Amino acid sequence: MWTAVVPAHNESGRIGRVLDNLSLLPLDRIFVIANGCTDTTVEDIQNMKYEKVQVLVFADRLGIDIPRSIGAKHSLDLGARGVLFVDGDMMGSFNEHLLKLINAINEGWDLALINCYPYIAYR
Repeated sequence: MWTAVVPAHNESGRIGRVLDNLSLLPLDRIFVIANGCTDTTVEDIQNMKYEKVQVLVFADRLGIDIPRSIGAKHSLDLGARGVLFVDGDMMGSFNEHLLKLINAINEGWDLALINCYPYIAYR
């Protein structure tokens, strides 16, 4: 089982593209951790009607790490073999990169990282 965890804070207008991309991947569940949203992020997701998407809503803004931890816990409780962490405002076509991550873990790697922003120069 594979899951994705998407922390989201005020991602209305962007979250749909992320979920459209993720819905094409071999994922069993996509957890969106909506935290401190004051826009229509949650409503946007609910209107999309993806079966694999589960939205967990927190009134407080939790930053980036706490939502990732919450999503990872839910994923592991379901028996996930792997968890992808994807930002709620990720733009462009990134599925090819994420498939490389999934394949690396499926081939026995313990950890796989990838640069989804290859056009940004390293510092």
